[in-house]
Amino acid sequence: MSIIYELLGAKHMTYHLLFMQIVSGWESKKPWISKEKIDQVLREADDLKRWLDDKEAEQQKLSASSTSAYTSQKVIDKLLDLKDKWYA
Repeated sequence: MSIIYELLGAKHMTYHLLFMQIVSGWESKKPWISKEKIDQVLREADDLKRWLDDKEAEQQKLSASSTSAYTSQKVIDKLLDLKDKWYA
């Protein structure tokens, strides 16, 4: 779980690339995980990245006094949901 919190400190693109590298290595390092399952994890990681990209674009349009488009807690929750789903 500590890797998740370390990744939260990095820009989301760095997180996404690192995550993709980790999961891509599963085919050789974790042969019991099917290619279909790996592809599904990668798709869900891409969905999370798109969500965060959209929220960051939305945030850029807001004034400093507006309610945020997203919170760091929401990002953490989404990352932990992904982690729980695939590392449980």
